[in-house]
Amino acid sequence: IETICEKEWEVKIIPSDEVSGVISVAAALYDVDNKIAVFVTDSQHSITKVLNINLPYIRFEDKDTEIWCLDHFDRNEDQKLTFAEAASWTDLVGTHTPSSPFGGKNFDEFKYFVSIETDDWFFKGTSLTSIIIPENVRLEERAFEGSALEKIILPESLTILEEAIFRDCKNLKEIVIPNNVWQIKEYAFSGCEALEKVVFPSHMTSIEIGAFNGCLSLKEVNLPLGIQKIEASTFAGCGSIEKISLPSSLKSVASNAFGGCESVKYAVVDELSDWFEIDFEDQRAHPFYNSYKNKPQLMNKSGKVLSSIYVESVDVNGLKVVKDYSLIGYNGSVTLDNNIRVIGRNAFYGSSIKEITMPSKLDSIATAAFGNCDSLLIMRINDVEKWLKVKLAGSSSHPLARASSKSHTSMYGSDGKPIYQ
Repeated sequence: IETICEKEWEVKIIPSDEVSGVISVAAALYDVDNKIAVFVTDSQHSITKVLNINLPYIRFEDKDTEIWCLDHFDRNEDQKLTFAEAASWTDLVGTHTPSSPFGGKNFDEFKYFVSIETDDWFFKGTSLTSIIIPENVRLEERAFEGSALEKIILPESLTILEEAIFRDCKNLKEIVIPNNVWQIKEYAFSGCEALEKVVFPSHMTSIEIGAFNGCLSLKEVNLPLGIQKIEASTFAGCGSIEKISLPSSLKSVASNAFGGCESVKYAVVDELSDWFEIDFEDQRAHPFYNSYKNKPQLMNKSGKVLSSIYVESVDVNGLKVVKDYSLIGYNGSVTLDNNIRVIGRNAFYGSSIKEITMPSKLDSIATAAFGNCDSLLIMRINDVEKWLKVKLAGSSSHPLARASSKSHTSMYGSDGKPIYQ
């Protein structure tokens, strides 16, 4: 192709076996990849061929973006930016030192700047709403912090989302994290109040402190296999989350990881045995702590609600226990492993269980293990003498303490008869 004369709607092409000479064009339409679709007509005005022709110059959607790019990157100052010119720059400073601030909104054409090495904070706090990042660009920490960003396509070459990279991008609604990203650093999406959906890569291993803190519109979290720890305040203040899927690789959840998550209805687990092994640092680390009044439920991967579960003992330093905080807010019925020796702190706090049978080998119940268990009205004891030796860490550790202040409660022996004395 030698020339494209848009004014006269003619396309002069190099002669070939298929088409030669000057072709009269009936219509020409731009598409998103900076090509024009050319409809070739004969003397009777019938379409004989459709040609997709690459334009030599970048066609910008946003006029302000075009002005900024021409001001910075138009080497020959012809008021047009070629693909070659865009690809020749290694930084966003261009011809300006220091650079004038970016003032456009749509910069999807950034994908043609394939030699840029780093974003250099050029988009932090700007009016930018949409951008496509080219491969191999290194995005710095706080790169888009406080911008008006609504949509971004990230490159597959990206491996880390840096600290606060999208913090306070209050218009960002969805993010697809590339497959090669293994780590999201602290506060990466903190304050993204409109963020509704996050698509995680399948092999991510690290999400750091406060990464999604204050994402008020986030409704569902599906953490990938490989995540071993949810750090402090990761999802704190995400008051709209209704469903959380936790991987079998998860080993621990830090303080306040789910603080303020008041709308959680479901926690999805691969295997219950994996759930019982999780170390919750405190009650606010548990996804049900702030939503227990809504009677949240455990669910398996196939979508079945686990309304009746067998609580396996977990070996901690040779002792069979129910771990601290493990079944906060559980809504359903439970059967305890008879080998359990210790029921941990806040283990059943706020749960909706209605009756429970104490393990015959039980030695102690920790503080608030049955705190706020308003529905627990029946306790069954296989060995009364053994039960009388169980160490209770205060009234809130007794299974019937909470309900007995409001309702009639009962204790039954191994023969099924009520225990009166």
